[in-house]
Amino acid sequence: GITAIAHRAEEFILHNETLNTQEVSDLYKFYDAIQSLMVKETQPNSDEIAEIVRNLPHRNNETEKKNTNKEIEVLSVMPPNLIHNAINDDLRELGFRLSNSPSGIEAIRTILHTKPDLIVLSAVIDEIDGIELSKILRLIENTKNIPIILITSFDNETLLKKDLPKDVKIIKKGKNFLKNISETLTELNVI
Repeated sequence: GITAIAHRAEEFILHNETLNTQEVSDLYKFYDAIQSLMVKETQPNSDEIAEIVRNLPHRNNETEKKNTNKEIEVLSVMPPNLIHNAINDDLRELGFRLSNSPSGIEAIRTILHTKPDLIVLSAVIDEIDGIELSKILRLIENTKNIPIILITSFDNETLLKKDLPKDVKIIKKGKNFLKNISETLTELNVI
């Protein structure tokens, strides 16, 4: 639980270049959440951790909730590079509350602790690639129903050979990315 809170605090700080008085005050909420877990006699269950993490402050975004009546928690599993940073920025612009995990192994732990509403995977990530990670997530009881989008530049024939789970949506990188992701999110009933 403490790791999940610390990860969310890191996301909060990284996406706020300067902190105003309210945001500095919000940082204390991360500290309070960690402190409350440290004094507990028992480790909270995954549902309790997910609730704590979802209630933490996050990056303010003017377009937040523009397309929905609720906050949508998205975990992006992508290595840090310019293309994936741009994709994550596009997801934030769509109004999602976004967390990022650079590796498949770390992503599994984060998913179990935060219970996101949507997972966006890069096909190419460290340790476990996005296709293998999607297969693993479909086998775990707590993750098998979370919608997954795979971002890839692989051709369809390559994807067929890799036996991708049928319910995983595929979006190709390129000029129609925003249009394709919007259509896919609508199809998944996320927006």
